[in-house]
Amino acid sequence: MTFQFNLKGNRYGAIAALAMTLLSVSVSASAQEAPIVGTWILTGAEKLLPDGKRVSDYGPNPHGLVIFTAEGYYSLQIYRAERSRFASGQLKGDELSWKVAARPDGSVPITILRRVKWRDCMTATRCV
Repeated sequence: MTFQFNLKGNRYGAIAALAMTLLSVSVSASAQEAPIVGTWILTGAEKLLPDGKRVSDYGPNPHGLVIFTAEGYYSLQIYRAERSRFASGQLKGDELSWKVAARPDGSVPITILRRVKWRDCMTATRCV
């Protein structure tokens, strides 16, 4: 797309026209590129078995949501409705960890999280 403006006559009008043109191009490009952007609520979670049968993967009433950003990132949470609520964990500085009840196979899941310091993320290309 090529634009030409004559700034000698009405400079403010030309600048306003340029701004409106750029804004409309930006808005139309955003609207076209990402109809998936937004927050979505989980309404079902199934798995396909080797024999072709579809069954529930997180119980009869799974909970969850996914957030898609215009930059191509996403955040996803899926869990069973009957999942135990978080009660407590160990907090050591910026690290939080906890264990939950053993799984049917006897393994014990241990979750370890590190607090994000958003002020450090403002200048970094990735929050680590």
